[in-house]
Amino acid sequence: MDTNPQRLPDQETDVALAVVNPNQRLPLNEMFGPTIQGEGPMIGCPCIFVRMHNCPVRCSGCDTHYTWDGSEQALKTSSKNAARRLHGLLAKHPGCGVVLSGGEPLLYQSHAGFRAIIESVLGLPRWVSIETSGISGTDEIDVSFLSALSSVTLSPKITPCLRGVIDPAKFYDAIRLMTTFLPPTKLCLKFVVRDMEDLKVVIKADKDYELARRGFQVYLMPYGIHSEEVRRACIAMVPMLSQTGYILSPRLHALLWGKQRGV
Repeated sequence: MDTNPQRLPDQETDVALAVVNPNQRLPLNEMFGPTIQGEGPMIGCPCIFVRMHNCPVRCSGCDTHYTWDGSEQALKTSSKNAARRLHGLLAKHPGCGVVLSGGEPLLYQSHAGFRAIIESVLGLPRWVSIETSGISGTDEIDVSFLSALSSVTLSPKITPCLRGVIDPAKFYDAIRLMTTFLPPTKLCLKFVVRDMEDLKVVIKADKDYELARRGFQVYLMPYGIHSEEVRRACIAMVPMLSQTGYILSPRLHALLWGKQRGV
C-alpha cells in the first residue's frame, strides 16, 4: 500500500496528453494505490484512487472533509505529472481499475487536464469508475463524459444524516438526469443511511423515480467512519435490507483500516 499518497514523483513513463497545456495545474488531493474499492458495486476490486480536491456539498458527516474544510490544500500538480503517476501505477499494478473520487470529481468534468488524463487511461485499466454526489461545476452534468466510463456510482446527499449546504433539489435533478440517460448496467445509486428516517427518504426516491423497477441497483451504506462503528451499523441495517431488497455497501475500507489514509 502507498503510505504516502500525497507524494507524486515523476515516473519514467512518458504520457502524451491531448491538452493544449500539459503543465496546467490540476486540483488533486491525493492519488494512491494499489488498494481496494470499499464501496458500491466494485467493492473488493483492486484499484488506484484519484481523489480530487474541493466539494461544495460539505456534509457534516463527511469522511473526506480534508478535501474541502481548509485543513489541506490541493496539490496543484501538473496534468502531465498526474498522468505520469497514474500510468506508472497502472503499469506496476495491471490488475487494478481506477476510481475517480473526491471531494467532488464532477467539479472538474470540463477541466481540460482532468479530461485528458481520464481519456489517456480509458481502455488501459480493467475499468474506470466515478463516485459522485451529482453536483457539477456548472448547471449541467456532462452525460457523455460519464457514458465513456465503465461505471458510475451516484451518491446523492438527500438523507437527513448527510445533508450538506446544497439545495436537495439539485440532487434530485441529478437522479432524474442520470437515470434517464445512463442504463442500469452503467449506473447504481448509493445512499448513506443512519436510521429509519433516512431509509424513508430512500424509499420515496426509489418510488418517485422507479429505480428498482427500472433495474437500477440501490445500495445502502452505513453512516460511520470508525471500523467498529461501521460494523455495528452494518448489522443494524440487515432488517432494512430484508424489507426493501436493497444492497448493503459496508464501507470495507473503513472496516479494514478505519480512518487511515492512503490505503
